[in-house]
Amino acid sequence: MKEKKLFLEGRLVSARAIVFDKDGVLLDFPFFWEKMIDARIERVHRAFPLEEREKKELSRALGIEEKGVDPHGPLVMASKNESNTIIASFLYSRGVPWVKGREIGKEAILEAEKELSLKDLVLPTPRIAELFEKLKQAGWLLAIATTDDKKNTEELLDYMGIRETVSSVVGSDRVSKGKPHPEMILLACSELGVLPSEAVMVGDGVNDLLMGRNAGVAATVGVLTGVASRKELSVHADLILDCAGRLLEHCGPF
Repeated sequence: MKEKKLFLEGRLVSARAIVFDKDGVLLDFPFFWEKMIDARIERVHRAFPLEEREKKELSRALGIEEKGVDPHGPLVMASKNESNTIIASFLYSRGVPWVKGREIGKEAILEAEKELSLKDLVLPTPRIAELFEKLKQAGWLLAIATTDDKKNTEELLDYMGIRETVSSVVGSDRVSKGKPHPEMILLACSELGVLPSEAVMVGDGVNDLLMGRNAGVAATVGVLTGVASRKELSVHADLILDCAGRLLEHCGPF
């Protein structure tokens, strides 16, 4: 497959593949996760009654502050297993045995996912479906690298109508090391049949961009539909966009 061109600020980058983070890139991060965390806490409450004050404390422990999602907190960076550990630690501090706390946390996470429908959780970022369709038509190889698991991610892609455009989905359940370690993107590139130097990483968080840098990608693109600021992303991004959909303006012509 011929290399494609990505037009960055003042330079032209050749690449064959684009690897996207999921939360904050394909979908609005706070909209999704604030609802999901509330649902998880309510299900913890069913198993071990919590006062309203304690619910707020657990929410903060999971990464949601009064002003919104903490861009440096566990909600942005932790896997499901790590989130479960936070719940278990919280319950343990209130007298719940560790193993029981782990069971409660695991069930709360699973039940919240089962009971909440994607239509209640998902707010796609602008032009994301159009972006994936046009990139695929133009011959780009596309992948997802996310701290969510593969099954949930594929269900989301199906719901958004873009599953067939994506050739590789790498979740935290498929690797032993999370972001910013490059294992996720290296696996994605291997499945796409490209070198990391032939790929572009698109993410809303510093760890996404660092993962790309650590893997040796051709370029990193930061988007502002997540929780990181332009200033935070600018240190590690070759290009910063308001949303991933605007990548269309840099990957032409179609």
